[in-house]
Amino acid sequence: SPADTSVNRLSRFKFENNVLDTASEKIILQLYSQRNICCHTGGSITFGPGGLLYLSTGDNSTPFDEPGQKYVSNGYGPLDDRPGHLQYDGRRTSANTNALRGKILRIKINADGTYSIPDGNLFKPGTPNTRPEIYAMGTRNPYRISVDRKNGYVYWGEVGPDANNDDPNRGPRGYDEINQAKKPGNFGYPMFVGNNYAYHLYDYETGKSGPAFDPAKPVNNSRNNTGIKNLPPAQPAFIWYPYAKSPDFPSMGSGGRNAMAGPVYYNEFYPKETRLPDYYNNKFFFYDWVRGWIKVATFDKDYNLSKTEDFVPHTKFNAIIDMEMGPDGRIYLLEYGNGWFSKNKDAALSRIDYNGGNRAPKAEIHADKLSGGLPFKAKLSAKGSSDPDGDQLTYVWYLGNGNKQETKEPETEVTYTTAGEYAVSVEVLDGNGGSTRSNGIELYAGNETPEVKINVTGNQMFYFPGKPVTYSVSVKDKEDGSTADGKIDHANLYIRSDYMEGNDKAGIPQQGHQ
Repeated sequence: SPADTSVNRLSRFKFENNVLDTASEKIILQLYSQRNICCHTGGSITFGPGGLLYLSTGDNSTPFDEPGQKYVSNGYGPLDDRPGHLQYDGRRTSANTNALRGKILRIKINADGTYSIPDGNLFKPGTPNTRPEIYAMGTRNPYRISVDRKNGYVYWGEVGPDANNDDPNRGPRGYDEINQAKKPGNFGYPMFVGNNYAYHLYDYETGKSGPAFDPAKPVNNSRNNTGIKNLPPAQPAFIWYPYAKSPDFPSMGSGGRNAMAGPVYYNEFYPKETRLPDYYNNKFFFYDWVRGWIKVATFDKDYNLSKTEDFVPHTKFNAIIDMEMGPDGRIYLLEYGNGWFSKNKDAALSRIDYNGGNRAPKAEIHADKLSGGLPFKAKLSAKGSSDPDGDQLTYVWYLGNGNKQETKEPETEVTYTTAGEYAVSVEVLDGNGGSTRSNGIELYAGNETPEVKINVTGNQMFYFPGKPVTYSVSVKDKEDGSTADGKIDHANLYIRSDYMEGNDKAGIPQQGHQ
């Protein structure tokens, strides 16, 4: 159902017998969200103890500076409260106790699709100029959240601001954060970041800096603030790291950043056959979309941070965008893929299994040619296959014609006498119960693929607007002749030119964390 304005909406649907009933939508909660200018939506939902629902919302403010303005935020806390500059003021959302943006909300869903307020949120229902749904405020873009299913502590990755350096007049450089809320609180943005590093008040008309905000007694005096002025004290982050190498958490590395929170793992909830080792019991998983790592945090007895360590450090991930613990105790990942705003072939739903014993081999298959006339003879190779335990491998070849061969050597030959397509693959066995089947490759018997050459005359590296590109196409086909001898009719050749643009087609400036 359409809304009167642009909104972020939380809806409930019925999912029965593996079918989503789209007509069953119940709108539980919706809040205004401006769409005129980028960014920061949050948008992570999860259930915690007692069936309470947690929902993250972003500050809905732009990190980019306003064109034509002399004095700008410049990657520091966005505090421009002049009339007409709403999207450049994070205090109207994150630091506003009367707004649902820039928050983590906690509600109890009722059977009829309405919601009630559980005990113990940040503001008691009926407190003037506050919203009782708020659990944590002062967040910028809490993109992925998780809730400890035993004690209800809330974790989230905070995608932080972009300034590269500290400025004595403006405040700290940008940090991404991993946050832990043992209880409701104000996590400081846009007045604080990281370990309660304070931004300064700033006059966007004159460029003059004012005093730094006080984390013990933060005051929101923005003209756009519709909530209370004297805010709860600011809470520091659990882990924080800038673009550069962190002096506090050097193992986080350096470079672009996009922090996200995964689950706290408890082995007792999962079957022994498939769960992680007991070593990970009561540990917290977190990850970074851009840096490509997964880390594990160990707590002390009070659930403060004791240490962090790498998890599967030699595995290459293609931009992890979500992580959940499955009912089997395995970790499930969504990988976005390595291109921004594109149809990524490396996007995937992946699973990490723990294997405490024999590891399965890796299987690869190659053919010396993919097509040919009859009889068509192809050499198949599995030489790229390997076994992580160094076991002796054997090979079972599936030839696509109903036949299979077993060999001790990683090569075989096959001859096809009937025209057609044949899907071939190889299964690699390690002799200890581990086996892996390769991807299939298509062979075509009965006609050889033509050889096509495209010759570009002149500059082959760059395209200059308005300058013609001169090219010629030649084709040689074993069965049908060639363009050179005139046997291939040019009228039967279809030539299409296509081109790729860079990421500028997305129409938004690149942010530092990209």
